[in-house]
Amino acid sequence: MIGPSDPGPAPMAARICSSAPSLGHCNTMGTASTMNALTEALGMMLPGMVSGWLQELMGYRNFFLWVTAATLPSFLVAALIPLKPGFGRKEKT
Repeated sequence: MIGPSDPGPAPMAARICSSAPSLGHCNTMGTASTMNALTEALGMMLPGMVSGWLQELMGYRNFFLWVTAATLPSFLVAALIPLKPGFGRKEKT
């Protein structure tokens, strides 16, 4: 709307710049969020398809033991992350 009460181009430019607040984020076309949803879906679907086949091949008990053992390295690596004692806590004011 252009008219006597038009505030000029500066507020419009501010609105355009605020519509995409971060890098890799597109509120207009949704390309980044679409690719994120696709990647997330494939990240759950592909391992799920392989795990069903692997469970049938190994048997349930062996598959369960294998999956349980496969999680141990991630727990060990997570325990080795150097964190400050107050990490993640709000500072008291």
